[in-house]
Amino acid sequence: KIVIIALSQVASSTGDRIDTITLIDDLRVTSLLSTLADSVLMFHRDSYYDENADPTLARVRIAKNRRGGVGECIVKYDPKTLKISEYKG
Repeated sequence: KIVIIALSQVASSTGDRIDTITLIDDLRVTSLLSTLADSVLMFHRDSYYDENADPTLARVRIAKNRRGGVGECIVKYDPKTLKISEYKG
C-alpha cells in the first residue's frame, strides 16, 4: 500500500501537431503504462508552445484512472520553484 510515481518521456513528435496536448499514446512506454498504471496524469504548459500564453498556468489531464473519472483541470504553476498549486481563477 505505497504510492509509486513513475515519470515517462514523451515522443518529440507532439510539437509537430496542431494540438500539442500530450496523449497517452505519446508516452514512450505506452503498453507498459496502460497495463500497470492505476492512474496516468499529464502535465501541459501552453506557454511552452505559445509565447503569448500565461507562463504561470498549466493543465493537468487525467488520461487514465482506474478508480474514477478522467478529465482536466487548470493549476497555478511557479516556473522558478516548479511548485504546482490550486488555481482559483
